[in-house]
Amino acid sequence: MKIANMAAFTFKRIILVLTILFLFAVPVITALNVEVKSPEGQLSPVLNEGQKIEYQMFVTGLPQQTSFILLETDLEPYNNTPLWNIPDVERFGLSNTSPALMQKKIQLAAPSDLNIPIVITVSGKVPSIKQIIPWNGVVLCNSVRYTGYRLYSVQPYDSKGYAVGNGDTKTFSIKPESDCIPPSDRIDMVKDADLKKNIQDLSNKGLWQEANKLIDYSAAQPGTVTYLVYGVSIVIVGFVMFVIGYRTKKCPKPDYEQDIDREV
Repeated sequence: MKIANMAAFTFKRIILVLTILFLFAVPVITALNVEVKSPEGQLSPVLNEGQKIEYQMFVTGLPQQTSFILLETDLEPYNNTPLWNIPDVERFGLSNTSPALMQKKIQLAAPSDLNIPIVITVSGKVPSIKQIIPWNGVVLCNSVRYTGYRLYSVQPYDSKGYAVGNGDTKTFSIKPESDCIPPSDRIDMVKDADLKKNIQDLSNKGLWQEANKLIDYSAAQPGTVTYLVYGVSIVIVGFVMFVIGYRTKKCPKPDYEQDIDREV
């Protein structure tokens, strides 16, 4: 009986020791936290095209296994102002004149004390949506995405280049300038089928400004506008196609195409 009790006691001690060793062997991963503060208060999830943005990031809770930190943003630098302003930047393996501070993607070496919050000031502007204005106020807008831009992305990595824990990402959407707003959400407001078809055609060709004007005019005068707007839309489309054709005709052929013409 005594031998059985001693064996049970010894077994419990072995289990306890193994449990303690297991707990010490498992890497401790803390919860990464990124707090954002802006002079304007809370940043809106929808930012204006070309808007200048400045905010501070307070990064805490980096895992002990962190060897370096990868920061990314879709904001763009302006006026030679660094995107990333980091006090005591030498702690992170960089200098105040490092070109990396102007880049959208930057890698920081982990500081010696991970318990001290990392404070970073981000200064940039919202990306502009490309526009092509080929002729006298006729605006051709490129179709680009308006959502899913990164205000910031923070991800720690270990010495082998593997992500440690869950990173943190905050995104925003872009509100385009007034002359380049896609009319897709407003086209269904037009009741006349022929007019709607022509407005959709203008929208597909990138003539968003003209399409929006026709929608506004149609809403203001629903009873008499159909034939007038129909005619105006045809004139606009014809004019733009003429401009594009004229500009294409004026473009000289590349040298290799001229060589082919001579050979033929």
